[in-house]
Amino acid sequence: IMIGNAVVWNLWRCRNSVLFDNGRVTVAELVETIKVSSWKWWMSRLMAAPCLLYEWRAEPKLCLLR
Repeated sequence: IMIGNAVVWNLWRCRNSVLFDNGRVTVAELVETIKVSSWKWWMSRLMAAPCLLYEWRAEPKLCLLR
């Protein structure tokens, strides 16, 4: 659910950037933003970090299983 929320949230932010700020966002930038924001949200819920950002970027599923 959290990753799905991160996708919707970042798509919405990307849309607003394009419509209101004449911004441009590539798919790669959008995917990276989704990964980083979902990691930050997940880390904010935990007392200790079970994985680092580079691990989350590579294999988020493995981090969720820890």
